[in-house]
Amino acid sequence: MIVRNPTERMWSDYLAFTDMKRASVEMFDDLVHRQVGLFNDCLSRRDVRSCCDDPSVALRVSAEVVLPIGVYICFVRDWKEKFGDQLMVLRLEDYMKDQIAVLNDIFKFLDIPQLNRTFMETTILHVQEKPANTRKEEAVSIGDMLPSTRKALDDFYRPYNQALSRYLNDSRFSYT
Repeated sequence: MIVRNPTERMWSDYLAFTDMKRASVEMFDDLVHRQVGLFNDCLSRRDVRSCCDDPSVALRVSAEVVLPIGVYICFVRDWKEKFGDQLMVLRLEDYMKDQIAVLNDIFKFLDIPQLNRTFMETTILHVQEKPANTRKEEAVSIGDMLPSTRKALDDFYRPYNQALSRYLNDSRFSYT
C-alpha cells in the first residue's frame, strides 16, 4: 500500500478531477473548509471510522474534495488486521525520491532477489521525458493552494498522521 501526504493528495485530486474552467484556489478553499466542518460535526456524534465510511459525510460537499480518503490510519489499521505482516505501507514521497531504494525494500519485504540496478534503471524505471502523472497545463496556471487552505488541511490531518506514524512505528508518516 502506498500513501501520500494527505494535504498534497487532496490538492492533486482536486486539480485532476475538477473541470478547470471552474476550478480555483478560492473554490478549493471553500470546499475544504466546508468538508472539514462537516467531518468535525460528524466526529461530535460518532467515531472517526464511521465518519470515514459514511458517503453522506465524505461526498456531501463535493466529490472533488473527499477528506476521509487521507485519514489513512482507518484504512491501514483495517488492512493490517486482515493481512498482518503481509502488508507493506510505503510513502509516495520516498518512492519519488529514490525509486530503486524503495523497490529494493519491496523485494526484501517479499523475500525475493533484488534486481541489478542497471536493469532496473533501463527496464523497469524507464525515464520518460514527461512523467505520466503530472498536472494538466490548465491546472499549473491555477498555482498552489492558499496558505490558509494548506494550514486547515495540515491541522485536520495532523492527529491522524501522528496516529498512523505511531501505529507503524515510523515517524516519516507524521508528515511534519
